[in-house]
Amino acid sequence: MNAADLNYRIVTSRSGGPGGQNVNKVETRVTIEVDVDALPLDDAQKQRVREKLAGRINKDGVLRVTSQAERSQLANRDRALARLDSGIYGRSIRSGVPIPDERLEADPAAELTVEEAAER
Repeated sequence: MNAADLNYRIVTSRSGGPGGQNVNKVETRVTIEVDVDALPLDDAQKQRVREKLAGRINKDGVLRVTSQAERSQLANRDRALARLDSGIYGRSIRSGVPIPDERLEADPAAELTVEEAAER
């Protein structure tokens, strides 16, 4: 899947976590929103996306891929688009292990499993 071919929306917000004064002033967290029905996939693949990523899809059928790992908005945008391109949303960026739905429901921007986040 190529993000350049998709009709998506970019939403920015303030990111949590370390970052000093910058974290309170600058919207560095980036969320890419794309309609699952608009993805260039067949119906069976779209259904799998809906099942596997239910925690990242809202009631309107919009998939959200978020990044807040970097300190700049541009780097987070590129990271989120790369995750969308590669199809690794809903998986840990460190190990590739699926992130449990409970964690995604609690923190839709989660990029690591609970165990991996605790190791930081």
